Amino acid sequence: MQITIFRGSREVGGSCIEIQSGSTRIILDVGMPLFDKKGEPYDGFELGRMTTEQLEAKGVTPKVPGLFSGAPQPNAILLSHAHLDHVGLLKHTIDTIPVYASTGTSKMMLVGEVFANQAEIPRNRFRKLQSGVPKKIGDFTITPFAVDHSIHGCLAFLIEADGKRLLYTGDFRMHGNRAADHQVILSRIAESNLDA
Repeated sequence: MQITIFRGSREVGGSCIEIQSGSTRIILDVGMPLFDKKGEPYDGFELGRMTTEQLEAKGVTPKVPGLFSGAPQPNAILLSHAHLDHVGLLKHTIDTIPVYASTGTSKMMLVGEVFANQAEIPRNRFRKLQSGVPKKIGDFTITPFAVDHSIHGCLAFLIEADGKRLLYTGDFRMHGNRAADHQVILSRIAESNLDA
């Protein structure tokens, strides 16, 4: 299992991570960055009106092969939740890449499209993930888990391939009112000997 963090390790927002196993590539979140390289905040409305080419020229889109243009295309995009710093670049991705998310995330993005000029997940791309139900994507087994955050439909992903496991939490809070959700994840980590 090979992991490439394109954005999200040294900044808040704009999360975008690629995981590869064999010939399968998956992308975890395609977020709009909140800050430029100098640490100055971006104008989200300005970025939202830009074309893919303008965003690429400005250095806003991460340089993930085949995600926004070119080839080879990733096999899937997994969205942890509907905040723009995790989904804001989705409308710029190649429109044949399947998008996996919870129904809650899909509905929150639809609300954003209707009321805030944001992008929904196109129906032909949407693949439903359900908490606790494993999904096979190429060489990967993905088990989503509901987590508590400030928007409906958030998921963490237990990703398994090549005899290795990775837990991608997206954003979550331990102080929220859904502590039971996190106990499910902690129990699964304990029983699978996953290093936390």
